[in-house]
Amino acid sequence: MSLCRRAATLEVELERIEGQLSLGNDADLDAYSRHAGGLRRILETLGIERRKRDVSPSLADIARRCAEAPEEAHGDDDDVDAAETALAPVKAASNAPEGSE
Repeated sequence: MSLCRRAATLEVELERIEGQLSLGNDADLDAYSRHAGGLRRILETLGIERRKRDVSPSLADIARRCAEAPEEAHGDDDDVDAAETALAPVKAASNAPEGSE
């Protein structure tokens, strides 16, 4: 039980340091490294192992999603029409002869 408490304490401290870094503040990277190493050793002692697993979608998953929702995969015609309407004045101005503004 003591190792579990120590692991939790180190995890909280690592999160605190990471929070400081994410805010752009300085942090003691030496302490961070020591805490991370200590946490790894404690977790190993407890028998917790890293297991590699693939979390990316397969090509078949991507193809299935595209087939199920072609509008989402290729865009909505209404969005295209709205974009063309919004850009019409810009296109007209760029096609106008010089000095006609």
